[in-house]
Amino acid sequence: MSIITHGSDLSLAAATSPIVVAAGGTLNAALRRLGTAGVTSVQIDVTQRGLRPRELSPRARRDLLALIARRSMRLAGLDLFIPRSHFADPDQVDRAVSAATAAITLAADLGRVPLSLALPIEQLGHDVEHALVESADGHGVRLAVHAEDELDALVAWLDRVDQPVVGAGLDPAAAIACGMK
Repeated sequence: MSIITHGSDLSLAAATSPIVVAAGGTLNAALRRLGTAGVTSVQIDVTQRGLRPRELSPRARRDLLALIARRSMRLAGLDLFIPRSHFADPDQVDRAVSAATAAITLAADLGRVPLSLALPIEQLGHDVEHALVESADGHGVRLAVHAEDELDALVAWLDRVDQPVVGAGLDPAAAIACGMK
């Protein structure tokens, strides 16, 4: 999933998450399988074990990029799909925001690639919004915000936020599942 802007590379990027599971649990095996299929761009799920921002030292981050490059691929972006409700739940919001800001830092370290995340637009607090936008802007990372079931609210929110680092992420399958045609 990528953010499409003027001049964007419109090639598709394969999400590695389901391939990692099917390929025995390692990103290396998933990249090998994807490379065999001719995939040239990948989107990495940073909620998976071994790929979480807190688990990747600066050297591990460089090694990750080198692994992708050795497979003649490029990193299109990162996915951080934790439950949207965590961004609105007072008992979980701090942990969710910490995970998102850590993923933003990781995205910056990996070449300022976009970060896809799902947010509860209609329940999102201003403090959460501010923390995410400020972190993304400070690191030069674009956020691809997914809210396929709240498209009208997402568009209104994007207009209100009016920051170039925040855009809509649209998963066609999710949009179809939500009834969009």
